[in-house]
Order: sequence, then C-alpha cells, then structure tokens
Amino acid sequence: MPVPLVQAVTDLALLHIKNKHPSLFSNLKALPKSQILIELSDFPFFMLFSFGNKADASIDILDPLDSMGYTTKIKGSLETLLLMLEGKTDGDEEFFSRSIQIFGNTSSIVSFRNVLDREAISLYDDIVAPLGAFAPFVISALNIADSSFSKLSPMFVSSWNDLRKSK
Repeated sequence: MPVPLVQAVTDLALLHIKNKHPSLFSNLKALPKSQILIELSDFPFFMLFSFGNKADASIDILDPLDSMGYTTKIKGSLETLLLMLEGKTDGDEEFFSRSIQIFGNTSSIVSFRNVLDREAISLYDDIVAPLGAFAPFVISALNIADSSFSKLSPMFVSSWNDLRKSK
C-alpha cells in the first residue's frame, strides 16, 4: 500500500476517534510534548504519534528510512498494540513477555497509557459503526484485507528488513 493511502485511512480513523473521545484528546494536549515512533513488526511502515504541549494529536505514516525525530519508540505487532489500545491486554505483561519493546523516554508512554486507561476505546464502535448500513461491507473488506495481509505480511516485513540492511 502506498504511504499516502495509508495516511488518508489513518487520518480518517483518527478523526472519528477524536470525535468519539474528545476528553481523551483534551487530556493528551495537557501532557508534555511527545513523539512516539511506533514500529510495527508486521507492517512495512512506521507511525509517528505526536501529542502534548497544547497541540492536537496527530499520526504520521513514515517510511522506515525516514523515521528520525522521536522521543520514544515502541516496537511490536499491530495486533498487540491494538489490543493494548482497546485495553484487552496488559501493557506491562506485553512488555515483560517481550511482545513489545520500549526505547527512549518511557515517561511519555506511561503518561499516554494513564490517559488511555480513563477511556473505553472500541475501534469497531469508534470507526466502523458510524458507517451505518455500509458497516457490514467495510467489515467484510477489512476481514478480507486482514486475511490477505496476514498471509503477505511476512513477505513485506522481510522485504523491508532486507531493504534497510542494504542502505
């Protein structure tokens, strides 16, 4: 998938979540400025999640070769990080089992987690449900994409790793 397409989908998802959880984003603005680089082990792009210092939160999709300028880095699978976002798995448990790794200023991760703990987030309710009658079609498309991505993901990750090693 090209970066601009992934960025557009991410922007749309973030907008829906902001509309559904305004207090979450108000609380993020009150935190010190943070930039968390999210390195997904099963996705060919990185995400830079910026928040704090009275600024609106944003997520930028980055090529792994352009991933400089962050205060903290978290590394793990998309599934693990989404489960943590929804509160379906414990971040400490994932950290100590090495399902995720955290580098840099860990206080920004702890602050972010503390803000998240005050919100009940369901990606289905926040993103898919507002689509109304189109929701079943989107769910089907997401399931197909997820199945396809699960099969292709090792190939993408391997290719990106090879590319990074060659540069």
